[in-house]
Amino acid sequence: MTERLFDYPADAPDWPPPRPRVDIHTAEAAGKLIADWLRARVADSIARTPGRPVVLLSSGVDSSAVLAAAAPWDPVAVTVLTGDAPADADAGDVARHFDVAHEPVSVSFREAKDHAAAAVAMTGTADPWIIGKAVAIMAAAPRLRGRGAVLTGEGADVVTMGGDAPVHSQGAFDSGVLAEAGRYWTARRPGVDIGEVVGPDAPGRWCRVMQHLVALTRRIDHRVIWRDDDTRDPGTALDKVPLRIAAAGLGVPHRTAWRPKSPFQKSSGILDAMLDAARERAAEAPGSEWAVRPARESPELTAVTLWLAGHLPPDGPRDQ
Repeated sequence: MTERLFDYPADAPDWPPPRPRVDIHTAEAAGKLIADWLRARVADSIARTPGRPVVLLSSGVDSSAVLAAAAPWDPVAVTVLTGDAPADADAGDVARHFDVAHEPVSVSFREAKDHAAAAVAMTGTADPWIIGKAVAIMAAAPRLRGRGAVLTGEGADVVTMGGDAPVHSQGAFDSGVLAEAGRYWTARRPGVDIGEVVGPDAPGRWCRVMQHLVALTRRIDHRVIWRDDDTRDPGTALDKVPLRIAAAGLGVPHRTAWRPKSPFQKSSGILDAMLDAARERAAEAPGSEWAVRPARESPELTAVTLWLAGHLPPDGPRDQ
């Protein structure tokens, strides 16, 4: 493997890397290369880390592809969810498909809120995506201790512009990938990482499988990254097509490989738990119950209520 000694590629002294030659012009060829790369990357990480590997499995294509690559090593799949989030059944189906052990971790809304509050204090950020990731790691921590490599599919969207609208030039794709990778794959980025949660042995066991894939995805013709999605509204595009083809080639069920993007923070129910907490806070704002019911209103109205509450005078209404 050509993995850098640096945990985060964007912290390496030769970052950003020069633009590579674009030599992968079909989605099928790109998918095969990505599948081969994932097998080698996962095998290398597991070989260097004693103990039974763990895959943090959501209901999406990214972590499912990692599980598929790791399946020959008998990993444990750990899924974090709140309430009756649909990710449990979907992730369980994928784990059963590969005949690996599945350990769902159920987190109540109250526990998720407590983890989120602790994560904000630890990171100094209120970014919902970072805090949502932190909540999942904190909830999963007891299942990770004493085991081998911890494999995650996080960052696949970074190296493929997943979730973004199609771009119309190779330069725009390359710049977009580098910009996101430079912002995301750095220790300077706020967020709770495994070392802060499960102990000093964890950093050597934590494998962000996708982060070094950036060198390969930048070689792919941008025109094959997206594909028209006939299963949704006309004109919509399905993203990260080569990665989906790679997942299918690794054996991931078709339903999962081609499912439209849904971030694990959402599919796990963690965002719902934080929204519930925001509604509780909005309901405490003076006068908030006069015309609306924040506990039952839309997320937009909850956000507006919280913003308005930030402008309330500290000593109550001013005299007219």
